[in-house]
Amino acid sequence: MTSAFAIVNAPGNEVSEIVIGGSRHLPAGEIARAHGYVRDYVARLCREGKVNGRRLGRHWYVDTESFATFVRGQTHGPSLSPTPSESISKPTL
Repeated sequence: MTSAFAIVNAPGNEVSEIVIGGSRHLPAGEIARAHGYVRDYVARLCREGKVNGRRLGRHWYVDTESFATFVRGQTHGPSLSPTPSESISKPTL
């Protein structure tokens, strides 16, 4: 099985997008900025296999669909479970 591999360069000769096997990959830093994360966290998600990505040299390129799926699966906002102080019943006098 062969996979198609294409590189798209942005002005300034920086790699802005890579297509691997038909899947669009963006630099980890670009994905991080777009979604409110830091580059190192996105790279860690790739290393841990939580999102699909490919390391080329020192840079991670993240599968955009895989990352979108990861973000949709995250829960944001305050926890709905009671805090420890709320779950402890107070003695009545």
